[in-house]
Amino acid sequence: MWMIAANILSGVMIAMVEGPRLIRAGEIRQSIFFFTLLGCGVILGILLSLRIPLPNPLDGITVLHKPISEMLNRVLK
Repeated sequence: MWMIAANILSGVMIAMVEGPRLIRAGEIRQSIFFFTLLGCGVILGILLSLRIPLPNPLDGITVLHKPISEMLNRVLK
């Protein structure tokens, strides 16, 4: 429970420090991107603190590149 609160608190503190600077500077696209990434980071932190198994991004990259690698191996042999 404390880890969830710490994740949320750190996300709010980061948003309070960085958010107004971006908005004052008129950086609307960057502020939307910033808050989206910050929200994703906070959600992932909460999921990790709840010990929910998350997929490994490397598995997806392997699935995408394996057919290309096999084709290149066949061509180069």
